[in-house]
Amino acid sequence: MSRSTISLFNTNFVGLSNKKAELIQHLNNLHKSLKSLTQDEALGLQKVLKTSTAPQLLSHKILSHSDKDVKLLSCCCIVDVLRLMAPENPYNNEDTITAFNAVVNQLRGIATYAPVSDILGSHVYYILNNIATVQSCVVPVMLAMDGVYGADEVAEALFSTILSSVRADHPPEGTLSN
Repeated sequence: MSRSTISLFNTNFVGLSNKKAELIQHLNNLHKSLKSLTQDEALGLQKVLKTSTAPQLLSHKILSHSDKDVKLLSCCCIVDVLRLMAPENPYNNEDTITAFNAVVNQLRGIATYAPVSDILGSHVYYILNNIATVQSCVVPVMLAMDGVYGADEVAEALFSTILSSVRADHPPEGTLSN
C-alpha cells in the first residue's frame, strides 16, 4: 500500500468542512480508495480506519454538513469501512446507531433519484447494494435484540425506508454498475 493511500485515510478531513470543494474531493478520493480495497488488502489499514477515518465520517461537521454530496459521500465511505472491517465493527454501539441513521437518511433518496443516470442516484444505490451484499443491515437488528438504545428505531427506519422507496422502474438486483 502506498504512502499516499495511507495518508488519504489518515488525513484530518473534518478540518475541510468549511471548504466544500476540497472536502468533496477528499471524500470522493477516499470512497474510491475504500471501494477498491478487499478485506485482505485492508488488513494493514484497520488501525487507521478505526482510529482516524471511521470517527471522522461520523463527525457532526460531516453528517450535518449543508451539502448533500458531503453527506452522501460520507455514507458511501461509512458502508465501505463497515465492509472492510467486517465482522468487526469499527464503532461503539452509540456510533453505530449514528452511522445507520445517516445511512437511512441517504437511502430515503432511493425514491427520488434516478438509479444509475445521475451521480447521486448511483451513490444511493451503492450504499443499498453494499449493506445488502455485506449484510450489515442486520447490525441494527442485533443491537436492538441486545437492547441498545435507539437500535429499534434505526432498524425499523432502515427496513421501512427500503420497502417504501422501491419503485417499479428500479433496476433488478445485480444490474447496477458502480
